[in-house]
Amino acid sequence: MMGDVDEARRRLIEGADTHPDHPLAAANCLALLALLETEQGHWTQAEELASRARQLLGDTEAVPSAVVALAVDVLVKTHAGRANDVEAGRQLCRQHFEQSRGMTSWVNLLARVALARAAVLAATSSRPAC
Repeated sequence: MMGDVDEARRRLIEGADTHPDHPLAAANCLALLALLETEQGHWTQAEELASRARQLLGDTEAVPSAVVALAVDVLVKTHAGRANDVEAGRQLCRQHFEQSRGMTSWVNLLARVALARAAVLAATSSRPAC
């Protein structure tokens, strides 16, 4: 994400706060905010936001459009070294990709970018130190 980070942050917070009756929308706003925080190197904040997003999902995690929140959760947990906590989320993302060929392109792309970043982190952390 490039451009005015503060404005993006404000808009995503506003989106999360203005959709209490629509937990999936709020969760996706929080997940995108968490992704923004990872890009700024703010991993602690990202983990808190991703956790809140995952909690908001509840039963809606079975809906394909929850894939961004799920993928960002995988990313921040991988960064935190919690590899044992990510496999179920990764599998659920894969199921959503397979079940929803008509998923909005940008949703698909964002989720895949988050999962790709998680895969790179996992591979890097499993390498022996030189």
